[in-house]
Amino acid sequence: MPKSELFSRLRVAMRAADALERSGTPTDVAIERAAEAAWSRRKFLRASASAAAGAAVAPLLFPRVARAQDAGRVVILGAGAAGLTCAYRLQQSGVASFIVEAAPRVGGRMYSLANYFPDDQIAELGGELIDTEHHAIRNLAKELGIELLDLAYLDGSAGHDYYFDGKLSKVDADWIEAFRPIAALVRREIGDDGANCDVTWNSGTERGKELDAMSIAQWLDKNGVTGTIRNLINAAYVGEFGLELDRQSALNFLCSVGTAPGMFELFGGSSERYRTRGGNATIPIRLAQELDASVQLGTAVEAIRSRDGGFDVAVRRGSAPATIKADILVTTIPLPVMRKLDLTRLDLTPIQREAIQKQGYGTNSKLMIGTNARPWVQMNVSAYTFTDLAFQACWETSRGQAGTHGILTNFTGGRQGFVVGEGALQDRARDFAGMADKVFPGVASAYTGQAVRQIWPKYEWSLGSYTCYEPGQYQRYYGALARPQGRLVFAGEHTVDESGFMNSAVESGERAAAVILGMLGLSRVRAA
Repeated sequence: MPKSELFSRLRVAMRAADALERSGTPTDVAIERAAEAAWSRRKFLRASASAAAGAAVAPLLFPRVARAQDAGRVVILGAGAAGLTCAYRLQQSGVASFIVEAAPRVGGRMYSLANYFPDDQIAELGGELIDTEHHAIRNLAKELGIELLDLAYLDGSAGHDYYFDGKLSKVDADWIEAFRPIAALVRREIGDDGANCDVTWNSGTERGKELDAMSIAQWLDKNGVTGTIRNLINAAYVGEFGLELDRQSALNFLCSVGTAPGMFELFGGSSERYRTRGGNATIPIRLAQELDASVQLGTAVEAIRSRDGGFDVAVRRGSAPATIKADILVTTIPLPVMRKLDLTRLDLTPIQREAIQKQGYGTNSKLMIGTNARPWVQMNVSAYTFTDLAFQACWETSRGQAGTHGILTNFTGGRQGFVVGEGALQDRARDFAGMADKVFPGVASAYTGQAVRQIWPKYEWSLGSYTCYEPGQYQRYYGALARPQGRLVFAGEHTVDESGFMNSAVESGERAAAVILGMLGLSRVRAA
């Protein structure tokens, strides 16, 4: 699932184009049919929204037991969503753990900012939206008693979605028509069954590997994709995956289209999104509160060494060095940070060692500005927009939050992910407000002077936003870190199939806990 509504709309348009091209249905006819069905679908979703929010699939439970097999010492590196979820699930099965975190807070890239913007509005400096299909994190929130806000079909959620060539335009008909010839090319490349997308570190078709070795830019050049449609793809994919098109595997583009769903889902499927009431950081904070285990903050790992029967972890807390001994070790440390550690005496497979050193990461960053009004609402648009202007993409973070003030978020990737971090914050904020004013007149005058930014590629405990596979990296690294190495277990968004999401982190933490319980001869059960 996409990381932003912006990318979601692009993918929906691409899938629609593919389906219409297969069936031979004219685009305008399909759009008219979809419009006729839209009201009944919207009415149903509104009526069932409250029920749906509380009716998530039963969570995977790790039952608490009175006595568990002696686990030795389980040490978890990182108190983000992955590490905390792992510790929480282990505790439910009677296995204690000890968590080490370099930052002075828990949460990692789940980072909420409260008490800054007016009307008690909360800004998300890291992961922001939770998709309907993100069951792991939705179930965990429900289990912890944390409410998810349903943002689906709020006022202005339909409307205009991109600003190119100096005009604000509606997405569906224009995009679908433009993508029809490209859809046929994509389908031929990946195959009707998508077999050429199934490329991992130890499997894949020859054609899939050839496509992986190409960049998105090379594939678009080869197939003559130019003009506005090329600019649309650039804006969407640089923002979604975090690197420029010439640094992304072509599979990032080709396999995001996949097999087209039915017509009903094409126009509006996967648009329901959730945000945590009180901020997404509520989830890791609550997990930490639930743990009996110690979470030691401000403790940076410097080296990891294998020894007979376990590991020695060299850490530094302030100026004081120390060694932590572990019988079982879970590392959730983002790979760009792990590259800086001394791992020369850590037992790894060659491919794991190479993946740690080279697997790509995006440079996504966020710049948020406060406004004393929401001009986009007066235009009856959602503010979910991407553009050929320098700021790339934006959306409204204040959506669904009380008050008349607004928070407009500028989400960037690639080179622009660094640019928004250069110079004074107010200079970059005014730049963004001025450009956004072209799209939503009134933003510049509504800007209050309140602004905040989070430059993830410069944040010392992540040094990047999330996984982005570069050309040739699916066949080299995809899946390589999902496997434990002896009693060393990897977790984090970079270790699961759908990397780059808060749900990915939670899912990986649950998987890591299950692996450890398996090592100990324990088990978990699924609730009825």
